[in-house]
Amino acid sequence: MKTVISTIEHLLFTHQMVVIPTFGAFVRQHRDAYFFAESLVPPKETVVFNPDLTDNDGLLATTLMRSNSLTWAEANNEISRFVLGLKQRLEHKRPVAIGRLGSMVLSHNRLLFLPSDMAFLPQNIGMQTLQPQKRFTGTVTISIRRDILHYAAACFAGLCLLAIPLKTNDNRQTATLLHTPVLVKKNNPQKAEVTKSSTDNKQQAEVQPIVVEEQPTTTPETLQMPQPSDNGRFHIVVASIAPDRAEAMLEQLHNQGYLHAKAMDNNGLKRIVISSYSTFADARTAMYQTRTNTPYDKAWILQDK
Repeated sequence: MKTVISTIEHLLFTHQMVVIPTFGAFVRQHRDAYFFAESLVPPKETVVFNPDLTDNDGLLATTLMRSNSLTWAEANNEISRFVLGLKQRLEHKRPVAIGRLGSMVLSHNRLLFLPSDMAFLPQNIGMQTLQPQKRFTGTVTISIRRDILHYAAACFAGLCLLAIPLKTNDNRQTATLLHTPVLVKKNNPQKAEVTKSSTDNKQQAEVQPIVVEEQPTTTPETLQMPQPSDNGRFHIVVASIAPDRAEAMLEQLHNQGYLHAKAMDNNGLKRIVISSYSTFADARTAMYQTRTNTPYDKAWILQDK
């Protein structure tokens, strides 16, 4: 009898139902979590007994065969002896323990199954009822020394004083700067002029003017054209034309004074170079001058590889 009960318990680990032929079936059911008396009861797997499921599906007999080295007939005989002994015990109207599954009792010719907590099932391991935490409703008394309170009050007063903005003479100094005459000293001493401040306050002290030396402004138009180089790597290109027109344009440039003008091949065309330079700085200055002082406002720099 113990062998059959332990086999049923083992099968309920992985199977939803275990049928005992000619007697009934133990069925595993899932119960959702719920609240009870302000406590959270966790979800749980329970086992119920259904006396109407009596057809032999072979699961219990096959497991008994493999685990106990029995034949099919011997396994079914073991189940029959278990059922016969169980019925004989139930006829005494007393509960009969079915291992860890619970107990059975026969009441008014009805078979009742009283399940246990099923704590041995893997799905129920670690599941415990959660109790709400009790809130503290008492009174907490905190005692603070009086001298500490004095220090705290002094610190708070100091922070308040630091937050108050202090009045300064910034407004007076700002007004003085606004009425300060500015002397602009230019490179040409004959055209230097002084901007005087107009004020109606006769009692205001005399203020020395601030002398600002005017810096010379350099623009590409005022830069001096650098000296071209015959072997320069940086070329000022002013046009890209057909080869049959290159000779006429070079002659025109030579007549205009661009003695270093030349033509360079470019995929079947001719690039007209007005001058060449050894450094990029000289070439950039020459490019600005060419764009400003000549009709070639699209001039650009070509560097030899």
